[in-house]
Amino acid sequence: MPKVFGWLFAACLLILPWLSACGHGSEFIFARIKPSPDGPGWELEASIEFLDNPLVEDREEARLALTEVFRWEAVTLGVPWWEESAELKDEAAPVPMPSATEDGGTEHRWLTARWSLSSEGKERQLQVDRKTKQAVVLWEVTVDPEEARWQILLAGDHSFSLRELEEESDKNAETSAAKRAIEDRSEAIGSRLIVLGGAAGVLLLAVSSLALLKRRSWDGVRSLAGRELEQPVKLADRRMGGQAEQIKKQDNVSTSSAKRISGASRAL
Repeated sequence: MPKVFGWLFAACLLILPWLSACGHGSEFIFARIKPSPDGPGWELEASIEFLDNPLVEDREEARLALTEVFRWEAVTLGVPWWEESAELKDEAAPVPMPSATEDGGTEHRWLTARWSLSSEGKERQLQVDRKTKQAVVLWEVTVDPEEARWQILLAGDHSFSLRELEEESDKNAETSAAKRAIEDRSEAIGSRLIVLGGAAGVLLLAVSSLALLKRRSWDGVRSLAGRELEQPVKLADRRMGGQAEQIKKQDNVSTSSAKRISGASRAL
């Protein structure tokens, strides 16, 4: 493994000065490979600039260069799907890509070819055609960008093993599935807690309402009982007041009679 990194470092030292001298990377073919979203296999994209590229004169030469740059089991990759654009951007790219902003307003035009590849369960590698004039920057797109591999390939070079990339894709898929299961479970638990919380709130509201209703009913009963007890007391008071008045009148009559008898006795 250290020997491989040594060769890679040496290649970078040879290529990067050439990259700066020749035109900010316009001569490179930028290629990325990622697991296919449609099932087992990979999706390969390769792009080349053809307006400011000293190794390519026009669009047709760019198309020919992309068609013949890679070999798959010693044969070409077949007819790709084509796309053309004014800018080429990829945050996962290991080296800067030429752009009009960084090149002082130089106009660029990119041609991109896309292929779907299948290994049929075998370990495969991409091979750069021996007659290719352009160097190829190849990188893989993974869930964890820090673990992504990349290479600078010259004519006749082989890429990293695509079997390993497939295995990593399976692991990433399992990890993603596990994360989705945990998220779904968390959402289910959260939904249950919300339902339970709502039910508890409704129950608490019902109990509070019932307690308030009972309190109001008890206050009403006490008020009614107070009024019922108050009436007999008032009636008794009235009756006792009447009797007192009668007794007082009788006392007055008795006093008057006594005075009359006393006066008559004095007269005799």
